[in-house]
Amino acid sequence: PALEDLPNPSRAWFIISFGKGEDAEFLDNLHSDSSTLWQGKLEMRKGDIVIMYSQSPRSYIHSIWRVIDSGFNDPYAYFYSQVKIGYPIVVPTIKFSEISNNKVLKQKPIVKGKFQAATGSTFSLEEYNEILGLIKRKGFDISTLPTLPSIGKAIDLDLKNERDVEIKILEPFLIKLGYQESDWVRQFPVRMGVSQRNYPDYVFGGNPK
Repeated sequence: PALEDLPNPSRAWFIISFGKGEDAEFLDNLHSDSSTLWQGKLEMRKGDIVIMYSQSPRSYIHSIWRVIDSGFNDPYAYFYSQVKIGYPIVVPTIKFSEISNNKVLKQKPIVKGKFQAATGSTFSLEEYNEILGLIKRKGFDISTLPTLPSIGKAIDLDLKNERDVEIKILEPFLIKLGYQESDWVRQFPVRMGVSQRNYPDYVFGGNPK
């Protein structure tokens, strides 16, 4: 999909590349529409943010990517859980020492563990914003980088009933996650026992596209 067609990100994920060999060569030759399959998590959703870290001997954040196809399991791949990422933006190198000295990031367990087995970890809104702050201090224009939605932002909506909540909050949120209206059915009758029927508010089939 085109970059502008991706859903808004809901999470920021952390993935690791080797600091030498094929991984390093690949990262050194990126272009703006590069894409690749990478070790990931099933929970990664189209549009999410990906922080690419290049391990020793480089030991720095290299680039910011987007998830362009949600995570999936591939029984024939070396890494069972895969994700397709693309649209990389190479940023000024943020060394591990800068991350581990940051007052917020140094509290993160994967930082304390020096990013051992950290691929597929998530960064909170506050933690991701700290990463953006480190990048900005290098003179980089962070307005070109994707951002996470603010949590707890006041919602000024006229909500009179449950259906208003579904239409104005829940369904727009589902669409931002990558679902389409055709992915769900409302008030679907489900028979339980001989005659009893239940009507779940939403029934989904399959994964978001």
